[in-house]
Formats: sequence, structure tokens, C-alpha cells
Amino acid sequence: MEKIKSFICNHYIIILICLLLVAGIVVPLCNVQTFLGHDVYFHMTRMEALAQEIDAGNIPARLYYFVYDGYGYASPMFYGDLFLIIPALLILMGVPMPLAYKAFMIICLCACVLMAYYCGKKMFLRKSAAVCFAFTYAVSSYFAVDVFTRAAIGEMQAFIFVPLAFLGLHSIINDSGKYWYYLPIGLAAVLMSHLITSVMTAFFLLVYALLHCVKLIKKPKKDYVSRKTTGETIVFIIAAIILWAFALSYIAAYFWGAIAGLKTHTDLIMNPFKLPLKWKWENYVDVFQLLEVKKTNMVGMIGNTLWLVFGGTTLGIA
Repeated sequence: MEKIKSFICNHYIIILICLLLVAGIVVPLCNVQTFLGHDVYFHMTRMEALAQEIDAGNIPARLYYFVYDGYGYASPMFYGDLFLIIPALLILMGVPMPLAYKAFMIICLCACVLMAYYCGKKMFLRKSAAVCFAFTYAVSSYFAVDVFTRAAIGEMQAFIFVPLAFLGLHSIINDSGKYWYYLPIGLAAVLMSHLITSVMTAFFLLVYALLHCVKLIKKPKKDYVSRKTTGETIVFIIAAIILWAFALSYIAAYFWGAIAGLKTHTDLIMNPFKLPLKWKWENYVDVFQLLEVKKTNMVGMIGNTLWLVFGGTTLGIA
């Protein structure tokens, strides 16, 4: 009990902020019986399907056999569901689906705030800076869009672990790699949450590393290489092999998609894995000229995305 009181006294600000943010989410959610969002039914289906697979003893679930009138769905093969075990267990305990969904959103929000605070404290070495970082991170416009507009449960989970990956890289660059293991742990958790976010996180980690490349190159190698034990080295090599294999599979998929876009319809069907018989470069021109959604072409869609991600986040921080 004394430890709990001491923890509350030492971290009352972040606890208060977490409670206020949770209240800001709970109050709007309580006003609607069924939460609406772009992907809400898809993610609810995933939660219910995972609960059915757990109930049937299919662990880990690589296919959802019972959904869509028994036809099944291979969602877990491209959409990690490790953390969806939480709402799935709530459903198995009798919690209604909408309530389990809302409870999981609240858990994700609390975890996001606490993780941002922890990582901020380790990076900035000041509680005040950590609190500001946690608050700014949790109230960012992109996160709000994920919660209320898009109902993007995968990205909400990934938001929790992105700061952890950056903490690991920050530690490697600035303080002798004391917390280096947070980098693979954070990336693995992001990967199990949302694949596209894992690619974006890897890209921004690369940008962060390039911005500090001089410091990283000049850093004595003994600080972060010679200190590793044999076990750590083995784990590092295995993780590197897995990540490279995963990266190469992504590169191969993107290469195949780019090549497929240069084929005719007949060539794509008859020779899906061969180079085009005739290179149709005009296909990509046609995409930008002909594809329209509510009078918005591809260029406008890309502009809207850039504005939402960069402009909206900048305004939200300001």
C-alpha cells in the first residue's frame, strides 16, 4: 500500500492527465449506443472472430474459420491480432461487443499516454518535458482521427509502441545504448499491431538516424558492440535475419505490384509473375487522370493525405 501511495504522489500529474484524456474519450463514446467509424465493423468482426477461435482452441489463430457464413477470412495473416486477445477475452466473459470495443479503446489510450510519458522521461530526463510530450502525443490530431473518424484500432495500438522504438534508437545514439533493446521490442510490437505503420516507423527511424549520422559514426564502437554478451549477439543476428527477410518480402511485393501495373489486362492474367510483354507506362498516367472520387482525382487525394498527416498534426501541436 505504501508503494502505491508513493507512486501516486510521484506521478500524480501524469495520472491526472491520463484520467482527463480518458474522460475526454469516454464521454463522447457514452453518448452513442453503437460507435461509428470507417473501419469499426471490420475490427469488431476481427474481435468476435478471434473470440470464436480462442473458444474453439485454435491458438494462435491464423485463419478465422467461422466468419462470413463459414467461408472464413485470413485476416491474421496480414493483420496482427496479438493485442486483440484483450477484447476477445472480454467477449468470452460475456461483455457485449460494443462495450468490449470501447474498453479496448480506453486501454489503448491509457497505454499510449503512459508509454509516451515513460519514453519521454528516459529521453528528456525531466518529468515536466515527459508530461508535455505525453500530452501532446496523446491529443495529436492524427490520433484523434484514428479514434473518432477512422476507428483504426490497428494504428491506435501502434501508437503505443512507436515511442518505445525511438527510445531504443535515441539510447543507441546518445547514451551508450543502455536501452537498445527497446528498438527491436518497439518495432516488433508495431509490426504486430499495424503493418503500414511499421514501414512508416522504420522510415522515420532511418531519418532520425541520418540526422545524427555524424554522432553515430564518431561514437566509439565499444559503447554498443563490445558490451553485448554472446546471447545478445545471437538474438541480434536472428532479429536482423528476420527483419531483412521481412523487408525483402515487402520489396518483392512492391516490385511485383509496380511491374504488374505496367502490363495489359491479358498479360497480367496469363503471365502474372513474368516481365511485361509490352511496357504500358501510360497506365500510371491514366491512373492520375481517370481515377476520381467525388470529383477529386489522385493528385487531390495525395494532397488531402499530406495535409491531414503533416498540416493537421502541425496545427494540433501548435
